[in-house]
Amino acid sequence: MGNSGIKKRLDYLWSALIRNRARDCCEKCGAYGVQAHHIYSRRIECIRWSLLNGIALCPRCHTQSSVFSAHLTPDLFMEWLEQDRPQELEELRDIKRLNEKLYLGDLELLEKKFKIIHNTPCF
Repeated sequence: MGNSGIKKRLDYLWSALIRNRARDCCEKCGAYGVQAHHIYSRRIECIRWSLLNGIALCPRCHTQSSVFSAHLTPDLFMEWLEQDRPQELEELRDIKRLNEKLYLGDLELLEKKFKIIHNTPCF
């Protein structure tokens, strides 16, 4: 499997785990039907698939609301995260600072978690 294929599998597994962890409820407002959002850009590969770097948000809290959304009001979003989960955010920042690149190790870890939750193979 090439690098591109590994990344796609990791993205899929990461998203499924983030949404499952939140039980399909927005972690900000509690609405059902969520999308997985990267707290720090997915371009930062050392934390791209870290479960600490993900939060489940409804479409409104993710991208649609000009009052509060991760994409339209990023400063408010980060301010809320600082108050809501300061320890997790600090741990994520520490990992980001280390700048460790992981691919196959991440894939194996996420696949194990996916299999445990869903009791099925990933693909």
